[in-house]
Amino acid sequence: IASPTDVKLMQDVGACVDRVYGAAATLEIRSVSGLCQRMKEVCYLSSQVKNPSMTSIVAGTMISVLDYLLDLIKANRVLRGDNKYQSEMTKRLDLLISKFPANLKRTVAS
Repeated sequence: IASPTDVKLMQDVGACVDRVYGAAATLEIRSVSGLCQRMKEVCYLSSQVKNPSMTSIVAGTMISVLDYLLDLIKANRVLRGDNKYQSEMTKRLDLLISKFPANLKRTVAS
């Protein structure tokens, strides 16, 4: 949030989230893998635009989703999740994804 123009930072966050996504998907922990997949996409999309306001919104959203995931871990509810709150996080990330131009890359590989 303090450095909304730091594109490299958003790329790095996306790469870290990608690693968590891969582990969660391998372990079939859908409550984590679904959110991480969207977070990864948002980070990569954000790293391609030069819009400090949008990057600040992305950073704030990432923090709230990461806080949610950390709460799941602390409460030992990773396998159960919280469907209502997780649904809200998913909607928030999907809305954010929809605000980026369709021609941007959604992953490093695309």
